[in-house]
Amino acid sequence: MLKPLGLLEAEEAKNFFRDQAKILVDAGADLIVIETQFDTSEALAAIEGVREVTEVALICSFSFDRGIKTMMGVSPTKFATAVKDYDLSALGINCGKSIEDNEKCLKELAGATNLPIWFKPNAGLPIIDQNGDATYSLSPEDMGGFAKDWPSMGAKIIGGCCGTSPPHLASIAASLN
Repeated sequence: MLKPLGLLEAEEAKNFFRDQAKILVDAGADLIVIETQFDTSEALAAIEGVREVTEVALICSFSFDRGIKTMMGVSPTKFATAVKDYDLSALGINCGKSIEDNEKCLKELAGATNLPIWFKPNAGLPIIDQNGDATYSLSPEDMGGFAKDWPSMGAKIIGGCCGTSPPHLASIAASLN
């Protein structure tokens, strides 16, 4: 986290993101995704750092892990407003608390931007068993059932985050035809 809640100055974070982006584009990357963001200041440092070294396609995605806001209190509208003056290829929602809350965030973000929306929710919430292994609450069929409505809610790039398996992706693809 950035100061005052963390140890990093925004300029330091920007430099770290810049250095990482340079390595990626030098290796041939033609798309960079800044993902699972919670704080607009850190997201802006990342975007600015990337843009110092490249103009490749750039997506910034937030995780609304507190329902319809991030742990730092950022709403989808606040996210869209904070990044509107940057040259982004898409805005995203990934991870999150529940599929229903992510869908609320998707609808709000779609109303706050004209950019394509990258939508990658979790396959539900994790359930930790006695061995410490996580399984997720949404079956592939359930996730596919939800996915059929995502394009009409504003999603243009669709996938899944935590707990999403190849069968989940197959079910999403089948439901989207």
